[in-house]
Order: sequence, then C-alpha cells, then structure tokens
Amino acid sequence: MKVLVDKGLHLEYSNIEHKTFKNNLLFLDMCMPNSTSKIKDTVEIVAAQNPFEYTGDVVAFYEHKMKVLPIDAALGMTPAKE
Repeated sequence: MKVLVDKGLHLEYSNIEHKTFKNNLLFLDMCMPNSTSKIKDTVEIVAAQNPFEYTGDVVAFYEHKMKVLPIDAALGMTPAKE
C-alpha cells in the first residue's frame, strides 16, 4: 500500500463488503479514523474527538480500544465468524 501511495495513488476507504466482518468491526468500535497509518496519531485524533464522550483519561481509553482489534484477531476473530 505504501508503495502505491508513494507513487501518487490516492486511496480512500469505501466500505467492507463482507457483512459479518463489518459487524465484527462495528462490535469492536468502528469509529476509528483511517487517514493515518500510525497508531499513536490515530489515538490522538480519536481522543481529541472523543466520540464516546469518555470523561476519564481519554488517551488511555482510546489506546486500549486500538489494542482490542489485533488482540481479537489473534484470538480467532475472522471475517466470517461473529
């Protein structure tokens, strides 16, 4: 993907075609932005927006949310299984 972007190709997220995978991502929290590839930057963007209106340590809250997806994937979440 980086090679394509480096060559001037503009990529824009459209949708997830697999219904079950989309539902799994929504279940985990699909409010994460996709305009950056650095997790730290993504956490800062989401924390600034605070879409869940969390009142505690906002950065720590969204850092935890960002860790959930790879952990769930490692523990067996697949596109076809809820």
